[in-house]
Amino acid sequence: MNIPILTEHSTKQNTENPDVMTSTIMRLVLDKCATVNEAVELFKSVDINDETFDLGSDSIPGSCYHYLIADAEGNSVVVEFDYTDSFKEIIIQKPENKSYQICTNHYLADKFKGEGDPIGKSWERFAMAEEALSGKSVTE
Repeated sequence: MNIPILTEHSTKQNTENPDVMTSTIMRLVLDKCATVNEAVELFKSVDINDETFDLGSDSIPGSCYHYLIADAEGNSVVVEFDYTDSFKEIIIQKPENKSYQICTNHYLADKFKGEGDPIGKSWERFAMAEEALSGKSVTE
């Protein structure tokens, strides 16, 4: 499981499902799920809430993450949340023509193409990983 942080848009799902934070969903997936499908069903059964919370005189800013999940069978998905539509889950499947899936600090969903972490050079890191994993020589 890989959990890169995204910029802005703290995740705040609001359904009848139990609320959990990223640290909890990570532990639940690792403890209870043997397959990607089980992990996706688990995500759908809870509300992820990583919003800003108040500690009296201080507040801690919320966070937004996406989650790369892989299993022993070679399956993988990235779970993202649509901040324009009540933070509904967006499931991004591993491309059929690849034996790997890459996830850095920018959205993978087509809907949010171009958003990401320009300071962390997310797009460049993604391209370097793609180059390395596809068998091409890595260039600087």
